[in-house]
Amino acid sequence: MYYTLIPKPKTNVSVSTAHRFLSYSAVQSFEQDEKYRKAAASARALEEYRTQLDDHGRMGMANRAFRVCEDMKRSGIEPNVTCYNLVLLACAKKNLGKEALVLLYDMEQMRIKPTVETYNHIFAVCFHFEFFTPD
Repeated sequence: MYYTLIPKPKTNVSVSTAHRFLSYSAVQSFEQDEKYRKAAASARALEEYRTQLDDHGRMGMANRAFRVCEDMKRSGIEPNVTCYNLVLLACAKKNLGKEALVLLYDMEQMRIKPTVETYNHIFAVCFHFEFFTPD
């Protein structure tokens, strides 16, 4: 069996028109592949940043966690709620109350909805520093 994408010359469509159509299709396909590659690269980069934040957060290295978060923003990758929670975990371990509240404010500015885990980290820091005094 013989299949071809280019119509035979005896049809009404000329060969050059078929080539232009195929070229347009190839360009569209390339653009879609390029978008997929960019999305995949962004997802890989986000996962690498998240892994670094996880390490720094669990070890209580708040300064490094803040730097990784800033690097993410500079490279064009928006931190998600998980990333912010890991930075807040580092803040909670180092008792950095003001920085934790600034992060919460940043989350609200970026329209990232805080989770229960987010508030747990905030409360842990604030109660430790006695920002709130229990009656």
